[in-house]
Amino acid sequence: MRCAALLILLMLIVPAPAHAQLPAPGVAHEGVVPPPDDALPALTRASIAAASRTRPGAATRTDYVPLAWPIGRALDDHLDVVNYVDHDPTAGVLDYSGGTWSYDAHSGTDIALTDFRLMDRGTTVRAAAPGVVTYMSDTSVVDRSCTFDWPDGGNWIWIQAADGTFHEYYHLRRSSVAVKLGDAVTTGQFLGMIGSSGYTTIPHLHFEAGAYDGPGAAYQPRDPFHGSNNALASLWAAPQPAYAGAAPIHMLDMGVYAESQVGGNLGYIQYCDILSPLPKPVTFGTSENYIGMWFHFQTRAADTMTVTLRRPDGSVYGSFDSVASQQDPVGWFWAYYYFGGQGPGSYGLWRVQTTRHGVLLGEHTFTVAATTTFAPRFWPRAGRSFRLRAATQRDTLRRYFQSPAVTYALVGAPANVTLGDSVLTVGPPAQTTRSRYFTVVMTDAQARKDTAYYHLVDLTKVPDPAASVAPLVLTTLRMAASPQPFHDRVALAFSLPAAGDATITIHDLAGRRVRTLVHGPQLAGAQVAPWDGRDERGRSVGAGVYYARLVTGSGSARTTLVRF
Repeated sequence: MRCAALLILLMLIVPAPAHAQLPAPGVAHEGVVPPPDDALPALTRASIAAASRTRPGAATRTDYVPLAWPIGRALDDHLDVVNYVDHDPTAGVLDYSGGTWSYDAHSGTDIALTDFRLMDRGTTVRAAAPGVVTYMSDTSVVDRSCTFDWPDGGNWIWIQAADGTFHEYYHLRRSSVAVKLGDAVTTGQFLGMIGSSGYTTIPHLHFEAGAYDGPGAAYQPRDPFHGSNNALASLWAAPQPAYAGAAPIHMLDMGVYAESQVGGNLGYIQYCDILSPLPKPVTFGTSENYIGMWFHFQTRAADTMTVTLRRPDGSVYGSFDSVASQQDPVGWFWAYYYFGGQGPGSYGLWRVQTTRHGVLLGEHTFTVAATTTFAPRFWPRAGRSFRLRAATQRDTLRRYFQSPAVTYALVGAPANVTLGDSVLTVGPPAQTTRSRYFTVVMTDAQARKDTAYYHLVDLTKVPDPAASVAPLVLTTLRMAASPQPFHDRVALAFSLPAAGDATITIHDLAGRRVRTLVHGPQLAGAQVAPWDGRDERGRSVGAGVYYARLVTGSGSARTTLVRF
């Protein structure tokens, strides 16, 4: 069996003509990363096969149990499928839909978080179906792999259903596994957290269903997705989600960075920096000679994206097009512009925008000021799990090297957890269930905060109760505004569970409509609608409280906006 690998493909950059005072963007490319062969050790595989019941092969079975979504977060909520099962018996790649959203011999479904910050906060992995924990490994201490320097086989769990089939969960976070060998689990029961342990370069869950023909026989995976290249019925209890490989390019994240963040050379940025991700400056200084920009996305082959850097007055500082030479389930690139010679006249809210055929894909806003500054930020990690034991354990809290001075405070911690200066001490177990949670908050002199999320596991206690199953894809409308409060411009990030007509309007507190931002057909998934603080006639509205309203055929959502 092979588990997930990060596939980073080239996104070719075709810069626009350079201005006299503005060099064309410098761009770094990452080459294709070959998928690893991360098969279970031969002896482990052989022992599992020998102990397995005699059952029909997985490819011909009809009695697989329906599967609940195995993650406590829905697709399109900073969670994406990056690899499906490969059905091509040769060296080629062919997924269930007849596409190539996979890699050679991949036998499961890889479901990835956008970045390590989400992994640190804790994204739960839950049992997709009832069964017994039959095989597992939870001794891997490295759970932040983003390169090919793999120290061990990672943390994983095999659960066997009553019919003899297996459900497998791989790359779990260090010390987060909350089940034991022999445990009987129910659908929705907490198993552990998404991590990046073992043979992987991204935080994700490799989920797999399969069976053996009999003792010592070959293992056969079962693809849970139905499509033109897999006639078997879908195993998902909920309606099967849309095929990821058909979606046009969409942004996962984006930001700007300074030379000092990457060792004084903009070209030193690596995928691990983007995956962390690099802290985004609160203010970007006119003292900087260059401004770096990074982009994280999924794309089909040949999709085009335009990157535009805009001044506070909306004029274009620089723009270039990028074309995806190949499909990219997890893509990234960086670019930079010369920024020297800027003065106080450049102060204000700048924007980096990505568009496709004139439609906004993503936007990052940042303030230009005299110097570059940063908010508090836990670094390199912002949370972890502890496996409790009799001996005391410690964790030293660390902040980003350019973060200001901070103080720390415990929130919701049990009695066996104490905090002294920047050292967290975890004593012997003192909880009634296997999992307990608390946070640590750092605060600077300007009352800006960041939060680290902790998870305590005590396997001597009763199992965690099963939770309600998360939806497979987003089923509700969502909308959020950033930054808040805002002065010149605000970005309204919204997500639609299905394609269809949508309207976004801005209203004052009396309910009067100020501006219509969106009206007409929209794609499913995450999108952005910017507002420049102006009404329908182009007049700037005053400071105060407003609200944005999103309306579709299936419902509505709203969010409050504060302008200063």
